[in-house]
Order: sequence, then structure tokens, then C-alpha cells
Amino acid sequence: PMLALALAAASCGALVSRVAPSDVLIRSYIGSLGFTTQTDWQYEDVETGSVVTPSPLDTDRPSRTVSQSGDAVRLFIGEGRDGARLLLKEYLPGAVGLARAELAAYERMYTVWATGAVAGPGGGPMAEGAGRPVAELVAYMESGESFGKEAFREEWRANMRCDPPLPGNTWLLFRYEGLL
Repeated sequence: PMLALALAAASCGALVSRVAPSDVLIRSYIGSLGFTTQTDWQYEDVETGSVVTPSPLDTDRPSRTVSQSGDAVRLFIGEGRDGARLLLKEYLPGAVGLARAELAAYERMYTVWATGAVAGPGGGPMAEGAGRPVAELVAYMESGESFGKEAFREEWRANMRCDPPLPGNTWLLFRYEGLL
């Protein structure tokens, strides 16, 4: 079971367990996420070094630029071998750093929770099973080499509303609570 795998891994020192793609059934594509990078620019006078405000009509010296990432993360609903419902986040190649950062953040949070460093209601340690302020990451995986095989890719296209994943993509698997 997914949760059992995650708990067993936590007791062995690994906070988030790695599972094989064969441990997960991907049921449906539900959407994608991208991100926007906004940069505010500040200019200085070359001679005095003082900050100058360029004319809003000067296209060579914008005060702000915005760039879109396109899709970086795709979302799927799936289930583990034990039938546990999962939300899967597939990180596309350009977002591998984002996947690593999110995994590291969860591992850090789990370390803090495990040591009782986070105060629960009333100032005491957070109780086991107490509501936590984030989604529960139960495992991660990477798309295997089979994801690159033509038969897999054809079947994926026939059953999903999106392009097939690439071998080596990182996936984070969360407990899916559904809509409340």
C-alpha cells in the first residue's frame, strides 16, 4: 500500500519513498500548471550612479517584464495498488528543479513534524494524524523506460487527453482527498 510504503520508508530514514510506476494506476488527466516570472528592473545613471526612472514609452528600458513558462506540471488522478486515491503531479523536463525543491520542502516539513518541533493546538507537540496544513505527499516516482515505447505511447494517446509522459520525468504522489 502507498501509505504503508511511505510510513515504512520514514521509519528507515527515508522520509518520502520512491515507488515504481507499476505501483500506480493513472486514471485520468485533470489539468496542467505553469508559472509566470515577473522581473522589475531598476536603472542607474552611468555617470552618477543614481537611480533613474525611464520613460514608460522607452521599449529598450522596461520597468517590468513578464515571461510565461508554458506548462510545467501536469495533474492526474490515480490510485495505488491498495486502491488509495492519489493526485499525481508530473513535472515536465523544464521543471525538474521545481520537483526537487518541492520534494525537499516536504522532507524538511516531515522532519520537523517527526521531531515534534511544530507546536500543535495549545502549544504541545502536534498529535499523530492531526490535520496538517499541506497536502500529504506519500511517494514519488520517475517515468520508466517503458514510457518511451511506442505501444505505451499509442495506448496513452488513445486513453488520455494529453501527450504521453517522457521517460525520466519526476512525479510526486499525494493522498487525494477529493473535493470537500
